[in-house]
Amino acid sequence: MKEIWKWTAALILVIGLLAGCGTTENAENNGEDTEQSEDETTGTSDESSESDTESTSESEGNEDDQEVVEQTGEGTYNGLADNHTIEVMLEDGPQAYQITDEVKGQVENLEPDTEVHFTFIDKDGALTITDIKEK
Repeated sequence: MKEIWKWTAALILVIGLLAGCGTTENAENNGEDTEQSEDETTGTSDESSESDTESTSESEGNEDDQEVVEQTGEGTYNGLADNHTIEVMLEDGPQAYQITDEVKGQVENLEPDTEVHFTFIDKDGALTITDIKEK
């Protein structure tokens, strides 16, 4: 009888380990898909007539000397997704943007369904709004 409990416990342990490993792999793949989706959405929103975007290069003084591109866009503010993310409806669908503490103060005054004009940067796939104003 003790032998059966040992085998059962070992089987449960192995299944638990395999399930945990599979979840981590899927989470990593989902993260890659999300970055790809954001890049694709940004690319199409750049071409849309509603989000008239302009690109200017600004060099950040960071360690990697990466070039950060500042862009502008227009859309409909849908509201806060969480404390540091807002959703803006663009011509090609909703897009989430990170916001800074300074922009959070600007967003608190906006009502959902407000037409907005905003400036954002795309740094390694993370879209961060640096300024937002009601149209």
